[in-house]
Amino acid sequence: MITRKGQVTVFIFIGIFILVILGVFIYFRSELLVRTTQQANLGVSEQFRPVQQYYENCLTNAAVDGINLVGSQGGYLNVDEDNSGRDVVYGFRSYLDVLNDGNARVPYWYYKKDNEIDVVYVPSLADVQNNIQEYIGQNMGRCFENSTLLSNYNVDYGKINSKVEVQDEKVFVTILTPLNVELKGVRETIPEISIAIDAPVGKMYRKAVEIFNKENNDYFLEERTIDYMGLYDEIPFTGANFDCNAKIWSVEQVRNDFKRILSYNLPGLLTNDKTSDDRYNQLEINGEGMDVVFSYQNEWPFAMDAEPNSNGVLKSEQVIKNSGITKAISSLFCLQGYHFVYDVKYPALITIVSKGYVFQFATQVVVKNNAARKLPYEIGELEEKENICNNDNGILNLGVFGVDDNNELQPSDANINLKCLNQICGLGRSSRGVFAARTPACLNAVVTADKQGYYSKEIAVNTNNGESNTIILEPIYKKNIEIRLIDKNGLREVKNEYALVELENENGYKTSINYPDETQIEIAAGDYKIKSYVFAQSQDSFEIGGQVKEQCVRVPRAGILGTLLSKEECVVNQVEPDNVNQVLIGGGEFMFFADRISIVNSNKLIVYLIVDDIPTSYEKIQAIDENLQYNYLDTRFKEPEFIG
Repeated sequence: MITRKGQVTVFIFIGIFILVILGVFIYFRSELLVRTTQQANLGVSEQFRPVQQYYENCLTNAAVDGINLVGSQGGYLNVDEDNSGRDVVYGFRSYLDVLNDGNARVPYWYYKKDNEIDVVYVPSLADVQNNIQEYIGQNMGRCFENSTLLSNYNVDYGKINSKVEVQDEKVFVTILTPLNVELKGVRETIPEISIAIDAPVGKMYRKAVEIFNKENNDYFLEERTIDYMGLYDEIPFTGANFDCNAKIWSVEQVRNDFKRILSYNLPGLLTNDKTSDDRYNQLEINGEGMDVVFSYQNEWPFAMDAEPNSNGVLKSEQVIKNSGITKAISSLFCLQGYHFVYDVKYPALITIVSKGYVFQFATQVVVKNNAARKLPYEIGELEEKENICNNDNGILNLGVFGVDDNNELQPSDANINLKCLNQICGLGRSSRGVFAARTPACLNAVVTADKQGYYSKEIAVNTNNGESNTIILEPIYKKNIEIRLIDKNGLREVKNEYALVELENENGYKTSINYPDETQIEIAAGDYKIKSYVFAQSQDSFEIGGQVKEQCVRVPRAGILGTLLSKEECVVNQVEPDNVNQVLIGGGEFMFFADRISIVNSNKLIVYLIVDDIPTSYEKIQAIDENLQYNYLDTRFKEPEFIG
């Protein structure tokens, strides 16, 4: 019988044995690396030592050159052109010509062909190793050509065979081909040699793949491109203003401004390990001490289409719609609006620098119909992804809860839907607050829950890893609503006026009323942004419109020469005169918190709106409109309240 003390002794012995084995392994590993850098001491005579040293130096130079070339070309040694990926109109190829001279090619790891087929072209780490290895094999032979140092020696060797191992911080290179050297009738063989180069190729490659995968999961370059479209006035996107004259832009000028904006902004993107006060431009990527640079240059290809446009001119239009607040406003005075839909494609170069070495790749940034491109798939996979709702290679675990009147969560039953790649899949119904089912595997899928009398915020999920998520259903309360006006004489009721009020909360829930025709509102708890307009009947009508204005821009001339020639095109804007007797007199834009307890314990919401005297000219209407966003700063302003 083995005693407890004997058992402990056995375990100690086993532990010592394992440590000895590990020590022996580490020792021989270290010995191997030492031997690779000390070949001069292993069987090489003193008179042949200069040949060996020259051999090692030449191998180091060839390896460093190969590392630099392959790293600068996205992990590839040869960058061939895919003619099917060529775009003669905008100058796109299957690679980015960095210097526009054909000598600095960086292959796209992702690009979109003219036929809308997506191509993913990412090398493996083994590919990177093999490409460095191939470069060394092709260039080592030059070491022994026309060398004055070796003029007294006869050097004979066969086909150069090399082996390359890329690790995070080092690159190990071994030449397996021996050299046969002769000097004054004495022959000697220099055996295989190995070197270790302090180059973080593996670390840079791994970071490049991480950045590429994040771009293809989150589309952060596309999302920032869309942000630039909304932030810069040079790119007309969506807008409206009270003006009787149309605004116009030259498509060619917008294209040039867009390129300039990209070339300025992309280099400002930073990894989150860099110290910066600019939170927007700091990416959710850790550079691990390496420098990561994003770039676009004006000379590189850029494709842009904006619709609607007429012969290279973008133009705003008089806004007239069939329903809502816009109809009420535009029926009273001039309102110019515009919304342009963009297709954009351009190259982005991602360069990683560490210890003097560079690894870089290119990718195409694609915005289609004002939205980021879809997740790319290999050509052969496209048809398999079309009927995505039939797949069950993912799983969704979901907790579904409804908020009760006491602000507590209760398990709830609801219909669960999943949106993936623009397809909506009905998954079924939760039971007692739990939903678990096989679903299509999808990154960044959108899940919603539907239940009568409730609304829910969409949540993003990844169904390919079985993560658990929670979705909250907010109850919608129907309440009476009353509008009260505040004029220069104080508080009063609505008489001959009418008001349009729109509410939107932070979760995307929207509701609106047209008062006094509508006296009830459906509202949920939350922070709201309120936009409101009050209109009145004017006793003395006045005329607006009749203005004539000519505006000219230079646009490219259509034809085979494209943008090489341009011409001036002018637009004459004339608004027909109209008599107005219904006018804007007030309203406001402000924030409002609707807390659940107040909603539950009341039956009416009162909204107070500041109004002015009835204007007697179009200019006074514009002044009232411009002041709407500042009315909440007026000392008379009063927040909405729940009563009863």
